[in-house]
Amino acid sequence: MRTPSPTHRSRQTPQTPQSHRERAENLTLCGWLSTLSRAACITFHLLYKAARDIRPHSIRRAKGLSFHEFVAYHGMRLYQGRLTPVQIQNLLPSTEKTCGRFARKHGLVHRVVQLDYGGVVHQLGGDATGLSTGDPVRHVVLFHGGGYMAPALGRHLELAIGFADRPRGDVVVHMLQYGLVSEHTNQYPVQLQQATSLIHHLLHTQHIAPSQIILLGDSAGAHLLLSLSLHLHHPNPLVKSIPFEGRFAGAVLLSPWLSLHTPVQAMRDTDAEDVLDKESLARWADGFLGGAPPDPWNDPLTAPREWWTELPIEDILLLYGEEELLRDDGARLAGVLGECHASTVAVAVPGEVHVHMVMNQFLLLKKPCESEELYKRWMERHLGGRVMEVAVKGGDST
Repeated sequence: MRTPSPTHRSRQTPQTPQSHRERAENLTLCGWLSTLSRAACITFHLLYKAARDIRPHSIRRAKGLSFHEFVAYHGMRLYQGRLTPVQIQNLLPSTEKTCGRFARKHGLVHRVVQLDYGGVVHQLGGDATGLSTGDPVRHVVLFHGGGYMAPALGRHLELAIGFADRPRGDVVVHMLQYGLVSEHTNQYPVQLQQATSLIHHLLHTQHIAPSQIILLGDSAGAHLLLSLSLHLHHPNPLVKSIPFEGRFAGAVLLSPWLSLHTPVQAMRDTDAEDVLDKESLARWADGFLGGAPPDPWNDPLTAPREWWTELPIEDILLLYGEEELLRDDGARLAGVLGECHASTVAVAVPGEVHVHMVMNQFLLLKKPCESEELYKRWMERHLGGRVMEVAVKGGDST
């Protein structure tokens, strides 16, 4: 395990962001020139590798991998590995811009609410108050992945509506915009503070019952979802506790990233290609933890078994790929939930990589995706079979 830094051990109170800004920092002109130059070099390197390995039987391609998949997966690893978190954050659209575009595309009300501790929630759907326009009401709370260092993708919002052609009128999506990590900014437990503030807002300001809420998290977002769920009945001493009674209607965990203290050399290799690599994961984990020692909230698999029996969630769906680098995290969590939470469905999907259903669409692979079909069926059952499409409103409202 990584040795916690003396600075973190002596810290008495958690770091609190001074603004509701998502990025760790904005690039200067020199920073932009350096970033664009590095991105161009990465692109040329990727093109060279693509030309070298275009032959169908190239020994560098994993068995059964198409040329498109090979280039897409390798490109993901290259950009993640050779760009810093701050560079990635500035190159990608912010979560707010992504939510705004999604709202305009589908004619949804887009309501932005500032939370405590620098968090922001983007409410998509419903009316101007953030309440659903249909009955029965369901609220999907989304904790997006990205190693705690990247903003949400448009595909995350497609995920939140169950990959439907149009959003349902009886569902409101709540996307948490949490502070993104750099080497020295927005470190643990900032994101847990912000997630807790979001749940407090939904329950005690908007008066939404937990039984109306479905939690959804992929990768680092699944880590945050579990950290929050454990915190509600067993509060983290660095994070404010909130009054909580009842149980959430359900939760979906996709390719959870859970063992953030695991050193690179202890990670198990995969024979197939994935969109992640060990060194990037270790670097992002170091940035997020900031030297924090393991505890049940930043390393959920170390939580006592009785905490898992008390998870305030009705039904849980856990999906992860058999070919992904984080499959051991998924398998260990499946074992814990199978032992402690009876209403759990856990599936290790053959031939799939990290958050395969999102990557399949983000990378334009458009191949049949078993995890997506499992997820869509689960969401249809838990959102209710009747589909009420939202009426087009012609723009977003903030």
